[in-house]
Amino acid sequence: KPDVMLGDFNIVEDALDRLPCRHDNEYATESLAHLKLSLDLRDGWRAENPNSLAFTFAQSHRQGGRQSRIDRIYISEDFMPFSKEWQIEPSGIATDHQLISARISDVHMPFVGKGRWTLPLFILKDKRVRDKIIKMGRALQKDIMSSQSNRSESNNPQIIFKTFKNKVIHLCRDTARKSIPKIQNRINTLKAHLKTCLNNHNLPEDEQQFIGLELQE
Repeated sequence: KPDVMLGDFNIVEDALDRLPCRHDNEYATESLAHLKLSLDLRDGWRAENPNSLAFTFAQSHRQGGRQSRIDRIYISEDFMPFSKEWQIEPSGIATDHQLISARISDVHMPFVGKGRWTLPLFILKDKRVRDKIIKMGRALQKDIMSSQSNRSESNNPQIIFKTFKNKVIHLCRDTARKSIPKIQNRINTLKAHLKTCLNNHNLPEDEQQFIGLELQE
């Protein structure tokens, strides 16, 4: 039996997963239910979000603006405790489907920590950071040269170079923290607004449909 089954199923199991709400063909949904039962699979996103609304497909305004959660990831009951980060997000390419994803861990995989810090590559494109690092590098060269005639446990090339690396890391971390793109903040705001809109039961369905479509576009 497979542990994971995923794709665009073109049907939904619950009217909750369509906007406007409606039930799909009974024969098709029952066939899918029997398949899930025989394979011991369940809808992971719905299991993690039993009362939330989110959609993976949206028609254009001209097509009617209907939305649905037809793209799904089914996972075996045994793997559910080892899954997390069930997401529905923009795919980043021109398509009318959202990207669905989840993080599924191997049951026998050992614990892995956060690992070593690495330099965010976009920092290297910041001219001010590059200029500061070059300036510190020149100072490093002078300090290493001068330490040769006055070497001690606290003043030697190894200690001087370690201090240089710590300063560069601090500079890059501080810059990265301040340089989070505004567009990402905008995306996070839109995602939060979309979730609030779709799960606001006081809004009429046609208004949810219109606002949801506008935000996803």
